[in-house]
Amino acid sequence: MKLTLISDAVGECQIATAGNVTHHPHEFSDPLRQLLGARLSRLVLLDLAAVTSIDSSGIRWLLTTRQAIHQAHGRLVLRSVPPCVIAALRLLNLWSLFTTADDLGSARNPTPKEKHV
Repeated sequence: MKLTLISDAVGECQIATAGNVTHHPHEFSDPLRQLLGARLSRLVLLDLAAVTSIDSSGIRWLLTTRQAIHQAHGRLVLRSVPPCVIAALRLLNLWSLFTTADDLGSARNPTPKEKHV
């Protein structure tokens, strides 16, 4: 999994995620927390457009990331979610836990149709 900080504006961070979403916490520290540091309290837009696959450790990573951002009083929005991630989250009945958006405008201001909280 490759994470890239796309923008760091006041109150908002955009992160691009690419490749296979997998995370082994016993081997590595959390790359998103390293990238964001104290910025977890912001709106975090996680662009998943370039994700090619996700495994159970990647699902666990998304859940713990969501929890960490929520505990810091931030907000996580998954943007441009590919079919492989949608399928995995729906299969595990986790899709409704995440706020999602198709584009940047709706990610910043999700409407009830795009918001799945």
